[in-house]
Amino acid sequence: MILREVAASVAEACGSAVAGVAHVGGGDINEAREVRLEDGRRLFLKFHPGGDSAMFPAEARGLGWLAEAGTLAVPEVVATSLPDVEVPWLLMEFLEPGPRRKDFDEFLGRGLAALHQADPGGFGLDHDNFIGRLPQSNTPCDAWSTFYRAQRLAPQIEAAATAGLIGGTLRASLDRLLDRLDDLVGPAEPPARLHGDLWGGNLHGTADGYPASILTGATALLCVNCIPCSSTSTSSARATSPASRASPRATPDSSPGGV
Repeated sequence: MILREVAASVAEACGSAVAGVAHVGGGDINEAREVRLEDGRRLFLKFHPGGDSAMFPAEARGLGWLAEAGTLAVPEVVATSLPDVEVPWLLMEFLEPGPRRKDFDEFLGRGLAALHQADPGGFGLDHDNFIGRLPQSNTPCDAWSTFYRAQRLAPQIEAAATAGLIGGTLRASLDRLLDRLDDLVGPAEPPARLHGDLWGGNLHGTADGYPASILTGATALLCVNCIPCSSTSTSSARATSPASRASPRATPDSSPGGV
């Protein structure tokens, strides 16, 4: 079941009472449920008792940021909880999974290549998000190595040192790595629009057999423009029509960020 206050706020946001709830397998930091409304809609809900109320609105923005590229299907957000609630939640469409088409992998690869080539506008985002439960800065920088050092590696190193997880010798080695990062990362490249945490658990096969990209608990440290995400199930995604999926704009080999 879901908490009474979550059911009430979902019903208010959707204009229909919750008629039923079923457990759905998902990630490791949020609760996941299929929700049936009295008006007949089936939706996917995830919620996080005691979680940061900014997490799911940030994820919703990330889903929209991915969808802007128009390359792969991504979940469509129905509603999110209001700020400063005790139990934050995110509500999306619920789609039944289906068997993958024979060209599933090829379509996914070409779609990712096109996603990477969709201009994100720079190295960073216009808003911050989360890596797992931890807030994450996305302050834009003028180069990939600068962003990676200042917004990804350095904060994690500092957090580990503050928690006593790394000692002086390792900290000194990591600091030397940061100093050499510009030389180590290779030639300058244009920014790429990346998913940020693409693995099998984030990849959903829709009922018509096409891939849909969904989000999970933590953005990957390797992404150039990390997008908001939280743990979710492989049962929820927004599917585009076959016509809108035709003719991806680029092949995987032409993607500046790789597939």
